[in-house]
Amino acid sequence: MIEFIDFKPDNQNVWNDYAEKHPHSEVYHLAQWAAIYKETYNYTPYYFFVREGSEIIGILPLIHQKGLLKNILVTPPAGILLNNPKKHNEEIFRFVTALKENLRASDVLFYKNYKLSPGLYESLENIRILKQLPETVDALNKDIGKKRRWGVRKAEENGLTHIVIKPTLQDIKLFYKIYGTNYRDLGTPVNSEKFFRKQLEYLGGNIKMFIVFKEDKLICVKWLLEYKLEILSSESATLREFFPTRINDYQIYHAMKYAIEKGFQTYNMGRSQQESGTYAFKVSWGACQVQPYPVYRTKQQSGIAEKKSKFKLFIKAWKKAPVAITNIAGPILRKNMTLD
Repeated sequence: MIEFIDFKPDNQNVWNDYAEKHPHSEVYHLAQWAAIYKETYNYTPYYFFVREGSEIIGILPLIHQKGLLKNILVTPPAGILLNNPKKHNEEIFRFVTALKENLRASDVLFYKNYKLSPGLYESLENIRILKQLPETVDALNKDIGKKRRWGVRKAEENGLTHIVIKPTLQDIKLFYKIYGTNYRDLGTPVNSEKFFRKQLEYLGGNIKMFIVFKEDKLICVKWLLEYKLEILSSESATLREFFPTRINDYQIYHAMKYAIEKGFQTYNMGRSQQESGTYAFKVSWGACQVQPYPVYRTKQQSGIAEKKSKFKLFIKAWKKAPVAITNIAGPILRKNMTLD
């Protein structure tokens, strides 16, 4: 029989030690995300150790996202971690279902790894692209192919330069200007600036900012999360008018180069919708590992294409709105509506 033990802040090291030793752990499994979501959006974290006897056999992180138009339980993007999911999946699912009913939540979303019950609805619309990095930059240059090398060379001829820094609060303000503009252009509500400030507060040692300049103008920013031997490109934003400079070739190549020079083995490009233009671009960087990114839910939902069609007029209007407005409205929508 297993037990579910409430996580408390003074157990953070125990939680993170378990995650560190688990072969499938990611940066989103760190305990600090509980405080980040709580202090950014006032969501309530329900984090539990899964214990069998005296042994911790898993961690179960859940965020209660409750707003004006939503009331759901969600795992962080990396899902949960278990030593033996097949052995305990039904017990864990019953526990989560009871918590859902107690909170009167309408749905539970399990990201990424384990299907705890055959009754869960499964979405496979998104995938993740990971680049297993060679040991040297010379090997990377050979691996990415002629087309990408040409793009990087053209970007450098166009005068692009970059720096990689540990960000300050002032740097986050610069990041957010580009991020907000990029998300407005995509028709997507932004996270709040506070979300990134809280990441810096709680995960400062894991965060780098990759900044690209055209002469003295900041044109691209990447929010990089470092954990174990992997770098995750958590957010990437570029001013669209600089696309002709081959900025996208430049920023991915030099982020990978930075990762190799710092001893990382994997560059995680994040998730993309299957067969999208973004997906095609990411997998064009030599040998890449394509991983399914399933989402399991207790309630069936419409797919991405159907949602985009439903909100077509909203997205069109959002793209035309001033960035100052979308930067205020975006976090409000994210807090109070289900966007996944």
